[in-house]
Amino acid sequence: PDGTVDAGTLATNSRGTVLQVVQATSTTQVTTTSASYQTTGVAASINVTSGNKVLITGVLNAVGPTAVLTGTTVAIFRGSTQIFQPAEYAGYNTHSTNHTQPIPLDYLDASAGSGDVTYTVKYKRRSGSGTARAMVDSAMSRIILTEIAG
Repeated sequence: PDGTVDAGTLATNSRGTVLQVVQATSTTQVTTTSASYQTTGVAASINVTSGNKVLITGVLNAVGPTAVLTGTTVAIFRGSTQIFQPAEYAGYNTHSTNHTQPIPLDYLDASAGSGDVTYTVKYKRRSGSGTARAMVDSAMSRIILTEIAG
């Protein structure tokens, strides 16, 4: 032990080790007037070993409504289960219909399970009469999945 941490001193798959990284992107603008969750097209799958965690990072860009007093809710789903809601009233504005914002997608899924796991970013109109939008003007969004040894 000379204080140096290198590949020779790290145990394979030791707790906290990054095992794999998967990324997906989209630039396709989506719109909805639905109060039920709709897919944004931002999704990725990762094959997880039981007991490991998945760190989700990324951003859903250019989220905003087409009318004042309209909000957009954004959520991350593992399969069909909602696991995280980073924004409830994204883009809600009382004066402008051209207001968009990025929504960070940072979440640690400590209950990822095992096998192929798909994470999907979904959205819906939360309030108002306008249209909820994401990736306005083809703004690129991404999701990055990192498996971390448990």
